[in-house]
Amino acid sequence: MARLIKSGYVEMKDKVIIGIQKDEKKDFLPDKASENFSENVNENLKATEAEENQAKEKIQKLEQLKKKLENEAQELSKNTRQLADQMLQDANEEARRIIEEARDKAKQSYREKIEQAIQDGKKSVIEKYDSLLKEGKEVIEQAETYKKSTIENSEKDIINLVLKCVEKIIREKIEKDDQIVTNVIMSAIADFHSRSSLLIKISSEDFGSTKLLRDKILGTFPTVKDIQFKIMDGYKKGDIEIESVEGTVNPSIEKQIIKLREEFNKLIEGE
Repeated sequence: MARLIKSGYVEMKDKVIIGIQKDEKKDFLPDKASENFSENVNENLKATEAEENQAKEKIQKLEQLKKKLENEAQELSKNTRQLADQMLQDANEEARRIIEEARDKAKQSYREKIEQAIQDGKKSVIEKYDSLLKEGKEVIEQAETYKKSTIENSEKDIINLVLKCVEKIIREKIEKDDQIVTNVIMSAIADFHSRSSLLIKISSEDFGSTKLLRDKILGTFPTVKDIQFKIMDGYKKGDIEIESVEGTVNPSIEKQIIKLREEFNKLIEGE
């Protein structure tokens, strides 16, 4: 029907009368209502088409907007993942850097403590032996004064007596302080440039067990790889001998007494 009335008017070739038929000439009048109806129908069709076009345009715009939003959402998700991956990578790198710095600081602190322990040990040994030597020298000075003033003819006897006194003093010190012998050994090892392998000869009176001494040496000197202890039956308390690839060192107490004896002999020969 829309195709029939779209032109705006209806061409009537044959007259058709609906309802009660009357005299055609008498009752035929132009139908104004029919014309208005046709116009209204055409206007409604045009309005409907316009609305349909507008709806299609809106739908098309909505589809375009939807597609745009989907693309933006995908791009945002991609960027977010990339940013998260980068942040995770940066965090891992920072963690590795902090761990490496902590390790370096720990190694440096360990080396510094080892060096400080060595220096402290050497200083302690030197101070104790300086004190012993000082006492020995004081005895020598006293003996020299006594020799000159009273018994110049008994020099050798006096010297022997003094040496015995000195030896007695030193050995009493050793008996009271077991750490002295340990410090002597540690100081002697510190003087070696190469100390990877050591043979330490000691008296059974000084060390019934060498485990504590071994642990202390290994803890103080990381370069020491092999330590052998040999208990010497003929050694007295305080007798020590240390062998390494560099040679042999004898820091024994007896050795120190021999040095004192040599000093006494020099005094006698100098007169």
